[in-house]
Amino acid sequence: KIAGQQAYIPQQVMRGYQYLEERIALLNGLMKTPMTSFKRFSEEVIACGVAPDAVKDAMRFMNDAGVLVYFGDACSTLVFLDPQWIVDLVSSFNQIKKYAKKGMVNRSEFENIWNPEKYPKKYHEYILMLLERFDMLMRLKEQGRIFFP
Repeated sequence: KIAGQQAYIPQQVMRGYQYLEERIALLNGLMKTPMTSFKRFSEEVIACGVAPDAVKDAMRFMNDAGVLVYFGDACSTLVFLDPQWIVDLVSSFNQIKKYAKKGMVNRSEFENIWNPEKYPKKYHEYILMLLERFDMLMRLKEQGRIFFP
């Protein structure tokens, strides 16, 4: 769909990207997870006929097209299959204010802050890692407390 609209992409590559775009949507639905590992996603890209040495190019293209979110060096181990999930996550910061005392939140409170259906506990570590990489929070060594500047 999006790949097919790009005149600068060779036809063979374009078919692979179109298939990849469909596969991302399928993966997102089947896996019931908004993210996957870079390794797993690389395997999917290659299965779509994209050459192994073009995996990062395919990912950059899909990122630029808004099909997925890949932060590159900032969070190189994860690929986010649902861009809206990231938007919703950032907007959930308003909820944090209800729980924060002087900018501090206990880690255990995230189960109350984030809807467990949308942000299961198993993702909390990844979410915190991502937010920390973008200086949106700082984890403190003292007993699982997190500072939100």
